[in-house]
Amino acid sequence: MFSFQLYWENATAVHIVKDNVARDRFFSLRRNFHVINNTEIPINNTDKFIKIRPLYDAINTKMNSLPVERNLSVDEQMIPYKGHLQMKQYVKGKPCPWGIKAFLLCGESGMTYNILLYQGATTELDQTVQKKFGLGASVVLHLTQHLEKNRHYLYFDNFFCDIQFI
Repeated sequence: MFSFQLYWENATAVHIVKDNVARDRFFSLRRNFHVINNTEIPINNTDKFIKIRPLYDAINTKMNSLPVERNLSVDEQMIPYKGHLQMKQYVKGKPCPWGIKAFLLCGESGMTYNILLYQGATTELDQTVQKKFGLGASVVLHLTQHLEKNRHYLYFDNFFCDIQFI
């Protein structure tokens, strides 16, 4: 089991962390960090990531403004998490099977250009596109909507190739 306290232990120190922030200060910041005011969350909210939405949107906006490589890949990634969380997933066969599922658009260098956090039925996908093409194809279309046409080679695995028979 991973523990952030190991960053400050002599045998396992991560010096960029240990030399710049005191252990107690780090845990105080970690415990009290909020991106939005909890009292401003609407009662009828369906966004499971509303507490981090401004930060997530800012990161995605910055990634969408980067110059994009020619060869791109769409894939899913698990953000490891074993605690109690409504959107936690279990994906058999993954190196970290428990966590938050994210779909990523990445270049061949490993640079990430777009992220889509999966939150079940309330994932921010166009519902008409999802009904017509399925989850996998709608994820690809969502992640690549900001790209110029006929400028990139796009690679993805069979999860994103599902065909809907109407």
